[in-house]
Amino acid sequence: MTLTVKLDKDIERHLDLHCRAQSVTKSEVVSKLIENYLKTQAQRLSPYELAEKMKLVGAQRTAPAAGEDHSRYLREKLRARRAR
Repeated sequence: MTLTVKLDKDIERHLDLHCRAQSVTKSEVVSKLIENYLKTQAQRLSPYELAEKMKLVGAQRTAPAAGEDHSRYLREKLRARRAR
């Protein structure tokens, strides 16, 4: 596939210098950048998935009273996770 990208003159100059120094083509650099960008974007978790991963979602032995202490409870839970 062919892709055209417009670059600022300074960015183009830096890209040229980098490609010469590393003996790679502009296409190789841009392809790798796009690949890395897509990998990092695909690995982002939704807020629900993140909460589930942190074990903030699901059955709990002692859940806070609904609407009363939920903010304090979540802050404590998050702080405990960060401390590990």
